[in-house]
Amino acid sequence: MRVIAFIFEILFELLLLLFYPLFGWVENFLPRRKESIDPHKPTIVLVERWFSTNPLHRRMVSYLEKKGFNVFLHNLPLQKGTFAQSAKELREYIEKRQLTNITLVGISNGGITALLYLQNEDGWRHVRRFISIATPFGGAPFAYFLSPFRSGRELFPGSMLATEIEGMSVQRKEDILSLRAEIDELVPSGSSSLPDGETIVVDVIGHNALHLFSNKTYEQIVAFAKNT
Repeated sequence: MRVIAFIFEILFELLLLLFYPLFGWVENFLPRRKESIDPHKPTIVLVERWFSTNPLHRRMVSYLEKKGFNVFLHNLPLQKGTFAQSAKELREYIEKRQLTNITLVGISNGGITALLYLQNEDGWRHVRRFISIATPFGGAPFAYFLSPFRSGRELFPGSMLATEIEGMSVQRKEDILSLRAEIDELVPSGSSSLPDGETIVVDVIGHNALHLFSNKTYEQIVAFAKNT
């Protein structure tokens, strides 16, 4: 069964790469989500960093809203600027909406943007907890396919950014959780955790299965976000 699940994940990844150019177009036909705050609910900000917003993440949004959270989903296009620049853009997004006491969730590459926001943009003023999901903090071989983009080159194993993160004095480690799949075809297991930080291995096969479809992942987000 594990072999079948892994093969399916590879095929699904290829299918996603084929259809990603259409995702931005598809978003135009989906109902617009209202960005509103209920002061009686805690807030989660989901951060993507890919070519366009993945509409499949609306399943995660819906799940978290049903669990009683205000939920914001923000994509910072991978083809535009460096990760440092995306961290500044994330700061502007959060400050413009006057969001506070946030649980920040970085999805895949979005976790690097989120970390740099916390470390370099004084993000902890607005954030109470940070969760990364299959984030390639130490780089990942798949990034060689992204070499036309500056941010793609920053994801190379051994890049200046990966080295910077490896040597980083991470603030508030007790408020950080890294989630990774048991088997991830894109991000090596040793790359998806922060030094000395807490990591939970979710019993799923595949990068996309972890952040798109796994209720086990969603449950870990809720548990960590609600833990006071």
